[in-house]
Amino acid sequence: YTSPRRDFGGELGGFVLANLRVERALDAAWRLGLRLDNATDRDYEQAAGFATPGRALLLTLRYTSP
Repeated sequence: YTSPRRDFGGELGGFVLANLRVERALDAAWRLGLRLDNATDRDYEQAAGFATPGRALLLTLRYTSP
């Protein structure tokens, strides 16, 4: 949640973003992850005139040396 606030270009509205993440261990060294950013595909501005990302789905495979 970000409340309404002032910016150089005027007043910016507040917004709420929903981000989801799950991760599962495949074994001692490997992990599989799935992340959904901006799940509701909300249009919002963090700063006037600057684009912000829409919905994004990321699949990750992570290796950590034992």
